[in-house]
Amino acid sequence: MPIAGASTAWAQNSKGNLSLSLGLILLTTLFSPLVTPVVLHAVGYATIGDYSEDLHELAQGAAISFLGVWVIFPSLLGILTNLALSDESSTKILPYAKILNLFVLLLLNYSNASISLPEIIINPDWDFLFLSMVIVSILCGLMFALGFYISKIYSLARAEKISMMFALGMNNNGSGLVLASMALSDHPRVMLPLMIYTLIQHLFAVYVDRILSTHD
Repeated sequence: MPIAGASTAWAQNSKGNLSLSLGLILLTTLFSPLVTPVVLHAVGYATIGDYSEDLHELAQGAAISFLGVWVIFPSLLGILTNLALSDESSTKILPYAKILNLFVLLLLNYSNASISLPEIIINPDWDFLFLSMVIVSILCGLMFALGFYISKIYSLARAEKISMMFALGMNNNGSGLVLASMALSDHPRVMLPLMIYTLIQHLFAVYVDRILSTHD
């Protein structure tokens, strides 16, 4: 999945480079219609049964059209809006945008979790849940750290460093969950790692935002 749109909200709250955040989302989104089907087919060949069939079916077109309509177009609209606004207008809008960003993030997380949590609560698999949380937490932490060290290697300014950290650390799992629910609705546990990453990446974002705010 491409970079999460939520990364722009966190970058904005931490005084990052909003244009860079939107540009990174757009770049990874433009590449995702080419990369995502390849990855889905590759995983499909590594699995068997319904999993394999569902992944190959998903890779044949649904992912491409979905990403174009619900990710590429909004990203382009965001970049154009940012360019059209004056500095004075941006300053006036920013406090309200921050509140709206937090509300939207909460709504998205709740909506995503409601897809398969009922089944998981009814029939919990604690070993799978624990393993998923550990692996996802390690992966998310490594991606945030990677963003920091890439910024350090290329001596990026503070605003660009902030955007890079949130961009690499946060994935568009909302799109991933929608795609998964389209093709793998009969396998609700498959979506659990995606939901956990959605939660964990925001917890990491809160932690990073707190560290950045103490070093202003």
